[in-house]
Amino acid sequence: MTAGQSVDLEISELTGVLYAKINYSNTLASIYRIDRNETLTRVSTTTRNIGNIAVASNNDQLVYEDLTSDRMRSNYTPKKTISLNGISMGSLLGADNNDNFYIGVGKSQINKIYYGKLTENTSSWKELSTGGLVNTNNIVINSDNNVYIVDRNQGTITDIKNNKKNTFEGSFIELNNSSIISKIDNKLTIKSF
Repeated sequence: MTAGQSVDLEISELTGVLYAKINYSNTLASIYRIDRNETLTRVSTTTRNIGNIAVASNNDQLVYEDLTSDRMRSNYTPKKTISLNGISMGSLLGADNNDNFYIGVGKSQINKIYYGKLTENTSSWKELSTGGLVNTNNIVINSDNNVYIVDRNQGTITDIKNNKKNTFEGSFIELNNSSIISKIDNKLTIKSF
């Protein structure tokens, strides 16, 4: 890889299919699919200006942000556009282990999240409120199928589906298997959520 290039990887755990989004620049990217047989194919997308990607855990469904038209698109059916209740601008936040995709209303700041499966009509997707404007970088979709908001300044993590809050000390690193991983004085700490 050359300077300025980066790779985002997403895996469908049950199928073993890996999707790699290769960013060539701020506005130019391609998505490649690698199956269990290590066959590499380029995914046909409607644009090369691609934002976040997410993959269902139990099947071969990919969702990506089309930054040219501010739409969510999927490979579930050819060039399928995901539209939610007339929302014109959204942020792809991720997917959980039940194959639900999470889309925030807005770009960098959101106050509402819709989630559901691609096999369902989006009018039946569920809605979550964040309780105020939240930066998308502070939202974690975890494998336990919950949505967390990280407040790095206050040292708190809130599970907005179950309205549970926990605290942490130091710099937040990640939420993994219901454990909060943070760094205090160059030492990693693990605290159960």
